[in-house]
Amino acid sequence: MSASEQGGITRVAIIEDHTVVRQGLVSLLSAQTGLQVVGHCGCGLDGLRLARETRPHILVLDLSLPDMSGIDVIAEVARDVPSCKVVVLSMHAEASYVRPALRAGAAGYLVKGADIADLVEAIRCVMRGEPFLSPGLARYLVADAGALQTDRLSDRETDVLRLVAQGKTSREIAAILSLSPKTVENHRHNIMEKLGVHDVASLTRLALASGIVAPE
Repeated sequence: MSASEQGGITRVAIIEDHTVVRQGLVSLLSAQTGLQVVGHCGCGLDGLRLARETRPHILVLDLSLPDMSGIDVIAEVARDVPSCKVVVLSMHAEASYVRPALRAGAAGYLVKGADIADLVEAIRCVMRGEPFLSPGLARYLVADAGALQTDRLSDRETDVLRLVAQGKTSREIAAILSLSPKTVENHRHNIMEKLGVHDVASLTRLALASGIVAPE
């Protein structure tokens, strides 16, 4: 059941191993209009059980847990409770933490020290289907989103995307790859659908961000 079907209430669960931080999050989020904290715990295994039992819309997750990796929690939640979106709240701002979290399926990533307003905004963005990163992490968003999405392309689609990003027309691409123009157009359509973009400029940005083409 969606949040809209429940009168606009967004159900939130929290996994945070520091008790004081966790209790603060529960208190602050419970006070927000439209949010309901349905459960909270301090370790990964209990968190997975909580997610499966309560099926929240949003899981606010600390990556540093005493019993298992937060990255593994994200992956298991994505597999077992696909309707639940994970928003990471972590002390770690390094790419070595941000990238694996995004690749595992996190929809949002905030660094601890953010205002409660930022966390609420992250929850609302993610509920709208939009990714959210702390402002200081924005430089990772384009690169990781591009890499994550372009990983879904076939080898032939990657070839077509590379040539599109290099400014080649469909006829030129067809000649280079020994394909028919119609086949190239089909590949372009599939690429746009997979990447969720519908113009050449956006395709080029993703190709650059993911390293499919090198910046000039």
